[in-house]
Amino acid sequence: MRRIYKFLDVDQQQLISDKLYQYVTENSELFNRWGWTTANAESVLDFVPELEEELAKVIKSKINMITILRWEPLVNGPVHLDTGKHIHRVLWPVINCAGSYTKFYDTNGNKIRRHQGRESYLEPERKFPLKEIESIELLRPMVFNTKICHGAVINPKCLEPRITCTIGFEKQNLEDILMA
Repeated sequence: MRRIYKFLDVDQQQLISDKLYQYVTENSELFNRWGWTTANAESVLDFVPELEEELAKVIKSKINMITILRWEPLVNGPVHLDTGKHIHRVLWPVINCAGSYTKFYDTNGNKIRRHQGRESYLEPERKFPLKEIESIELLRPMVFNTKICHGAVINPKCLEPRITCTIGFEKQNLEDILMA
C-alpha cells in the first residue's frame, strides 16, 4: 500500500509557525476568512524566509502555492480530495492543532463529485460509510497525498480557530519524499 503521509523533521518549526501566525493576523483577508484561502506565496516567503529554507533541505523543488486553512472552533473540515495538479503537498501546523486530527478515508465505493460552493474541491458521495484508514494529530509538518480523501476533525476542547498552512511545489509528485 502507498504511504499517505510522512512527518518532516525541521529545525525551526516553532519559529516558522509563529511567523506564519503573525503573517495571518496582519492580513485581514486571511485572518477574517474561514476555510481555505490562497495566499500570495512570494509575500509569505518574504515574511517567513525560514519556511523556504527549511523545506529546501528536504524537498528539492520551488514553492509555488501557499494556502491558509482557518477552521472555526467546533467545526470540522469537510472530507474531500484536493483539486489541482499537486499530488502531494506539505501541511504545516500554525496554531491550535493539538488534539485535532487530519483523517484519511477509503471512499468505500462512493463516487467522487465536485463540491458546489465557495471552495473548489472533490467530495465523496455518502451512499456508503467512508472507512477511516489513518488519523494523524498534526503536531509537525507533513507531506501528504492530496488525492486520498481527508478532512480535519477539530479538537472539541479548543475554543480558538485552528490554523494550518498548505504548501505546494513546482514538482507536484513528492512520492520520493514519502518513500524515503
